[in-house]
Parts: sequence; structure tokens; C-alpha cells
Amino acid sequence: MCRVLRRLAAAVPFRPVEPTTSNRESSALFVDLAALVGLAGIVAGVLVLGPTDLGFDRAAAVSALFAWIPVTLPAALVILAASAVNVGAGVVLARAVSTGVSTVHGCVSGPARARRQADHRTA
Repeated sequence: MCRVLRRLAAAVPFRPVEPTTSNRESSALFVDLAALVGLAGIVAGVLVLGPTDLGFDRAAAVSALFAWIPVTLPAALVILAASAVNVGAGVVLARAVSTGVSTVHGCVSGPARARRQADHRTA
């Protein structure tokens, strides 16, 4: 089984993709500026229209937000727990990949194989 896995891994070419920084930086700058202008517009609208009849009641808005907490808190806690499990699984997989130990059918590759061979030579 290890041979099959090694053949499959060798058949898939791995080449890291490096993004062009100039394109990404310029588009990210435009997105950041648009978000900043949007937020500034919201703040300006709240300040200008707040005291008028077109504005909103801050107390009613805050009480409406707090009314949704009993509805959304359980879902938020489930998502928080799922995220924690996901991060934990990622840490375990990163550790397994960095040491080179594959738990699939006892296959050992990479640095772990080199350590085992070195240990057998010195023993």
C-alpha cells in the first residue's frame, strides 16, 4: 500500500504558486479604500441624520441587537467549538507532515525515515 501511495504522490506535480505582488497589492489597495469610504459614509450619515426624523433611535437599535442574543448565541458557540476542533486537527496534521510520519498503513517517509535509518546505524 505504501508503494501505491508513493507512486500516486510522485505522479502529482507539486509546484508552489507565487502570486504576482504588484497586481494583488494594487487591487487590495482599491478594496481597502472602497471599504474605508463606505464606512466613512455610514458614519457621516449617522451623524447628519441621527437627530432628524429620518435618523434612527439608538436605544431601540441597541435593544433590538440585545434581543437577538438568545437566538444567535447557541449557533455562535457551536461554530466556535467547530472552529476550535478544526484548528486542533490542523495542528495535528501540520505536526504529522512536518515530522514526515504518515499514519496511513504505517508508511514512513521523509525526515522520519532518515531518523529511523540513522538510529538503526548507530544502534
